[in-house]
Amino acid sequence: MTTTPNESVPLIARKEEKLAWRGSRFALGASAAALAMGVGIFALSGLSKGGQIPSSLSSSSSRIEPKLGAAQTITLGTGCSPLGTVSFDPTTWTGVVGAKLITNSMSTDFRFENALDMTETSCGQYSVEYEMVQGEQFGFYLYPIGNTTDGAPVKDIGCSDEGDQRCPDPSSPAALAGMTACTTAFEENGNTFYNRVFDGSTTSYQWGTCDSCAGEAPQGCGATSSATTYDHYEILEGDVTCESKGWVTIVDIDECQVAGATLSGDPNKGFRYDQPEGGYTDSSSSRTRGCTFHSGNVNNDLQFFPNAQGACGTSNFDCVCGATSSA
Repeated sequence: MTTTPNESVPLIARKEEKLAWRGSRFALGASAAALAMGVGIFALSGLSKGGQIPSSLSSSSSRIEPKLGAAQTITLGTGCSPLGTVSFDPTTWTGVVGAKLITNSMSTDFRFENALDMTETSCGQYSVEYEMVQGEQFGFYLYPIGNTTDGAPVKDIGCSDEGDQRCPDPSSPAALAGMTACTTAFEENGNTFYNRVFDGSTTSYQWGTCDSCAGEAPQGCGATSSATTYDHYEILEGDVTCESKGWVTIVDIDECQVAGATLSGDPNKGFRYDQPEGGYTDSSSSRTRGCTFHSGNVNNDLQFFPNAQGACGTSNFDCVCGATSSA
């Protein structure tokens, strides 16, 4: 027997159909919500990948954090560098000259304050761990430790001639200007920039040149002695340097041990247990440069910061200075 819409249908059957329809609608809603949540999670994971915010959402700052991932060991030498283009005297190099790596992902203007510190591995030789991306523009800074103003830091990439504020005198022309064997020329607003571009494999470089002389030490390294031995030693605190008193900042680790032994009367005076071989690698102004006793206490272990830039007394690290009888 057939029925029309107005004919009687068992009430229980109608309720069951209605509940089934509601259940299917609920299932569809839950699926859509789950899908939306999955898209949201995917978007968030993409947002945080590599520790970066997509460029369309990032700030207008030229600073972008270095990319995370497998890092290469980037090395820099100075054995055949054109040091006549450097605005300061490297003297004996060790503990005197610092180096930094700068890329366009760290700073689109290749600014010194955004550059990555390199560790001095031997006289005039430096290295740093960094994930360099193929096609990334980069270069290197040399600078006198303790002086990062008045044009003292010098990068090897940059302008071919003096131009606008990005190409000031005396940093123009850059040491690598015109050297197309290891740089690429970029034109912008009438300026020509010669920058290194990572080829995906080369990790060893010489400052300011395309030549290769890996491992060779620059002039001045031969003047470094293992221990100078002064007439006497002084402990100095306060926001000053050893040189301000006519003394010498000790940047030789063997000399530091001799000084510590002399001042403490302990011939076996050693360095703090957590100090790496060759001294701490800190190159900031938050630590005192050179040989130190914390709080000036000779009963403490020595602590040696050959690359730091802080004055005596910084964070209670007092200088151990070398002095002669005339000082």
